[in-house]
Amino acid sequence: MPTTTYMQVDPRHDHSLRIPRPDLSENFGLATQPNACNGCHNKQTAAWAVAAVRGWTSKPLLGYQNFAATFHAAAAGEPQAVPALQAIADDKTLAAIVRASAIERLSSRLDAAVLETLLRGLNDSDAQVRLASVNALANLPTAERRRYLARMLGDAVRAVRTSAARALAGEAESGLSATERSAFEPALGEYLATLEFNADRPESQMSLGNLWASRGDASRAEKHYRQALKLDSGFIAGYVNLADSLRSQTGGEAAAERVLRSGIAASRSNLPLIATAPLHYALGLNLVRQQRHTEAIKSLTEATRRDPNNSRYAYVLGVALHSRGEAKQGISVLEKALTKRPNDTDLLTALAQFSAQAGQQDAALRYVGRLQAIEPGNPQYRQLATQIVGMKATQK
Repeated sequence: MPTTTYMQVDPRHDHSLRIPRPDLSENFGLATQPNACNGCHNKQTAAWAVAAVRGWTSKPLLGYQNFAATFHAAAAGEPQAVPALQAIADDKTLAAIVRASAIERLSSRLDAAVLETLLRGLNDSDAQVRLASVNALANLPTAERRRYLARMLGDAVRAVRTSAARALAGEAESGLSATERSAFEPALGEYLATLEFNADRPESQMSLGNLWASRGDASRAEKHYRQALKLDSGFIAGYVNLADSLRSQTGGEAAAERVLRSGIAASRSNLPLIATAPLHYALGLNLVRQQRHTEAIKSLTEATRRDPNNSRYAYVLGVALHSRGEAKQGISVLEKALTKRPNDTDLLTALAQFSAQAGQQDAALRYVGRLQAIEPGNPQYRQLATQIVGMKATQK
């Protein structure tokens, strides 16, 4: 039987033979959609497995679970994925973990319709769905977060109420009523107890640092970030968070730069390139803030090289190049990234603006058209289209 490695050190044989769906692997890739056939026959392709199963049954490969296509569309940023995810989240005939996974994928699209779906999730009978809804709503502005999550502090399940406390800690907690405060304090205490119980793990130390940072205690946050790095000198996220914490202090940018460079130097040589990309990206942003643009572009380029599928890295690099007067190079970086993430609204917006500035209004309008197809009701895209049409008329 194939093995799955847990906690990076514990390979275990998987004795759960799932219903084989190699057709999904063929459509979406084995890396993101493994199947039971290729789990053992790992030298064969998904197409081979599809042909084998069809040879046995002479029937289409159909299954009861049809959410893979929606999750794949969501990963690609396709606009039609949002209503499909909402339908999955509301479908109580599906497993709770599937519904919770759909809610997690909605967390970056908190418009009015999605908000209604998440609020229904807060009332679900399954704790997994409630927990996913709390975590998604944690991305809301402060007042809305407090409005919707305060009542979850009294949830029957500890994970739900501690996640609500974590989401409300900091600015949001100052506006809690006396009754809400009486629920917040014990829930926050439970969250702290959980992290302190696992304090020998760098991840717990980082979470403690994040908590105190959100509550405005930079010195306490720094202590926990440094403890995380003491426990694991190769803990990438610890360097990034510590550097971010140091930014608010006197001489913070220089201190943050030293931390990031030490993280790059300490990175294990056996780590994949993608693992250290966040350090180079954070260093690039740090150097931009220090007005050291040539060095910044070098670091941002390195981050993009190490994680070429991260559209955010490419976006920031493209904008940085454009700001330096290297418009052609900046547009080229953005165009290349767009081939991998064709529905990324940041990339499309930047390309629309930069193309218009370069006198390429027709290209700019095509980019705006794609933006409007993704978010038809967005007034910013309508305004951008009007501006570009005006620029085109002026040039005639």
